Amino acid sequence: METSYEQVLEAVRRYPRDLKLQELPRDTSGRQHAQCSCPAHDGDGGTSLHITYDQSDGKTMLHCFGAEHCDAAAIADALGLKIIDLFDQQSGPQGHAGYSSYNSYSCDSRLTAADLASIRHANAPLLNRNETTTITPTHTENSAEIRQQYAMPKPYLEPLVLGQSPMFAAICAAIAVQPNIGLLHGTCPNCGTADSLTVLYSPLESATLLRCSTRQADDVLNALNAPATLARSNGYEAMIYDSERGTAYEYADGLIVRRSPAKRISQSGNTADKHPLWMAADAKRAVALGKPVYLTEGEKDAGTLRALDYAAVTAAGGGGNFATKLDLDSARLALSGADVVAIVDKDDTGARWKEQVAQTLTPFVRSLTFIQAAGEAHDASDAAMSGVEFEILPRESIQHESELEPELMSRAYSLTRLADVEPERPLWLWPGHIPKGKIVLIDGDPATGKSTLALDIAAHVTTGAAWPDGSAGCEPANVLLLTAEDGLADTVSPRIRAAQGDTSKMFALSEVFKDGKEVAITLTDALPQIAQAVREQHIGLIVVDVLISFLGSDTNSYKDQDIRAQVMAPLKRLCEETGCTVIALRHLNKGQGAAIYRGGGSIGIIGAARAAFLVAKDPENEERRLFAPVKFNLGPMPRAMAYRLEDNPLLGCAHVHWLGETDDTAESHNQSAYGPSEREDSDVRTFIQDYFDHNKELTPDGLYWGVPSYRVINEAKGEFSKQ
Repeated sequence: METSYEQVLEAVRRYPRDLKLQELPRDTSGRQHAQCSCPAHDGDGGTSLHITYDQSDGKTMLHCFGAEHCDAAAIADALGLKIIDLFDQQSGPQGHAGYSSYNSYSCDSRLTAADLASIRHANAPLLNRNETTTITPTHTENSAEIRQQYAMPKPYLEPLVLGQSPMFAAICAAIAVQPNIGLLHGTCPNCGTADSLTVLYSPLESATLLRCSTRQADDVLNALNAPATLARSNGYEAMIYDSERGTAYEYADGLIVRRSPAKRISQSGNTADKHPLWMAADAKRAVALGKPVYLTEGEKDAGTLRALDYAAVTAAGGGGNFATKLDLDSARLALSGADVVAIVDKDDTGARWKEQVAQTLTPFVRSLTFIQAAGEAHDASDAAMSGVEFEILPRESIQHESELEPELMSRAYSLTRLADVEPERPLWLWPGHIPKGKIVLIDGDPATGKSTLALDIAAHVTTGAAWPDGSAGCEPANVLLLTAEDGLADTVSPRIRAAQGDTSKMFALSEVFKDGKEVAITLTDALPQIAQAVREQHIGLIVVDVLISFLGSDTNSYKDQDIRAQVMAPLKRLCEETGCTVIALRHLNKGQGAAIYRGGGSIGIIGAARAAFLVAKDPENEERRLFAPVKFNLGPMPRAMAYRLEDNPLLGCAHVHWLGETDDTAESHNQSAYGPSEREDSDVRTFIQDYFDHNKELTPDGLYWGVPSYRVINEAKGEFSKQ
């Protein structure tokens, strides 16, 4: 019989376009693997879709590692399949549309409906589903203080499909309730009180949650004759799993976390140090809807909230490992601009988790609110099953304010202990050259090909192609262009195509609006709109060509304070919050000196950049150009790369032909760019002219005032003041 894995591969081969299918060797666990282009999103020129088949589970897993993170249902649909086709013999779930974290519902050991129905009270009425899946708030007071209540919004995500769970059906029969999604209320088999038992089936947990308002959870399990191998109780609420295997939570990077009914946790698959958020696709949906994203300490609570139609995410590794196990890049992608509501468990781990969440997420989320279940409820699942309201916790500490020392309450500063900071390695677009989430400069004279070279780098980013030095390509990402000198139709678009870039991932910023009115596209006036575009379009790289053209009219490019405060500091924050890289191009000034001082404008520009490169012609070979590092803060200085510009007659433009690494340096090409006779007096004259252009003022009669000489002298530094 054909396995689900073979069925998926056949669907890939039948797809109308070539998906570049590659079958990979089996891993040490005997699982089969393949990779291909993802059919669920446009412009995938690489192999972002990973296909894994686990024969022991009879299940085929689909993981899209592209920027879109397409879910399993979308991928299956694009291939002409259904979720059910991802399971051998179609014994898997009948739903979970839109989730890559689907679970197996096969039951190895279970109560039968007849067994459970036999203990049902004969006079118990048949109840319909309670249509309200909202956690109903009730007023409670904490004995130590009265906290502000948190009201859950109405559910906003599409309901999960129940699938096939004989266990859940049997439990519903025993308590006289029709199986359905959401919170159900029925007759408790222990106390016999109608509506006293709350039941919720969690598809992502493959388990049924139960709580009686008048009895202990263990009493409910005993009354249902629930097998010890399937049941678990925390004294407040109980769970009965569909299978002795428990459940498996599948992360988008291939990590698989297994949880048994006895709460034994194990990991398999990709067990790297850091992982993305579980259920991150739901977070993106919530942000798009303007709804909150709930963050929990573990997968069980996240699954419970999702069963109630809320977006909930969590990180691998448990509450105490949030900061060390979370992949920040993927978290930024999922939560940038989100209103995050973190639900804190009532224990010491919860207190530590709260502090880690605050430090980790505050830089890039829109808002962060901490809440906790009131009353005796311990966590999100307890609160969901009891109807207890949540209370808003103070951000500064999980302690009561009365427990804080007075001097700490009035402290007006914040310190970070370096012992608490986990060292991180830099992340790269181009390993060893172009870092992720940083500002990078490319300086060069006109006609050296720096714009063409920058677009060649952008083309690599859109496709994930290998880099010119042989290093592996990055994950394909979208690119935003801010171009002031080149036309899109006759110059930019042909150059991207000549560089074999993916034009579907290239965007040019053409207009910016504020309060319904168009405003100038500058890095001072339009940065909020640019940041919005970065977050909404999942931009991985911004190319600014050239930087001086996108400075506001009030920004003096030669004033260090203006540049740092008005341009570079906000741009740096954008990079850090979104993980987006900014490559800014500059023309060279006419001065002499080290290459690091040759870029136009204030020294604060290159001071804020983490990497800077010089583009220059080889004085001994007119066709040969150099791409050489000038400044590099993130590791050893990379070797320079040589290239030449080649004509593409079909597209009517030039493209970069890389010639490999070279021992040439930026300084050797910088010093040879101009002969002494060419610059004899040009430094002072050019400086004065540039300074005048940026500081001139119109008189009432339309003439220009000059600039007082003392202002020029005060601004002049180094070589200029000497001459």
